[in-house]
Amino acid sequence: MSKTAGPALRAQPLRIEDTDPAVEYKGGWHLVKDGDASGGSYHRRVGPKNGVGAHPTVCLVFFGDAVTYVYATSTVGGSADVYLDGGDLAETVSFAGPTNEPTFGASSTFDDLGEGPHEIVVAYRTGIAYVDAFEVAPASGPAAADAMAPASDSVTEMT
Repeated sequence: MSKTAGPALRAQPLRIEDTDPAVEYKGGWHLVKDGDASGGSYHRRVGPKNGVGAHPTVCLVFFGDAVTYVYATSTVGGSADVYLDGGDLAETVSFAGPTNEPTFGASSTFDDLGEGPHEIVVAYRTGIAYVDAFEVAPASGPAAADAMAPASDSVTEMT
């Protein structure tokens, strides 16, 4: 007997690593190679916002019904605000954790977004902010990211 419908045939979530060209960084994010991070690297933002008007952000335009923001935590972890679809604040994420070195696997999920394109923006606030990956859950079609959406890229590579 073969299945023609149901959860087993639903499209799988799409993992988007921090280095994917669809992820847009603005305002001094640093790429750090780390074997414990998803895909072997993560991005971090350290320090002040660099003056009035500077808005360090990470943006991803995607197609799916839900998105999970995957990040690290540490004793020097700060915070960031998460916005969806240009709307009001969805959540303030804390990167505070019990270890000095980044611990990977923390996440925040935003679901029931509905059909169509969506945008998640992570806006740096304080301390150290982390981006490890995003995971997009499909709606009625396959999940996808829009690699053409980023308008600029502000990343410094750290080894």
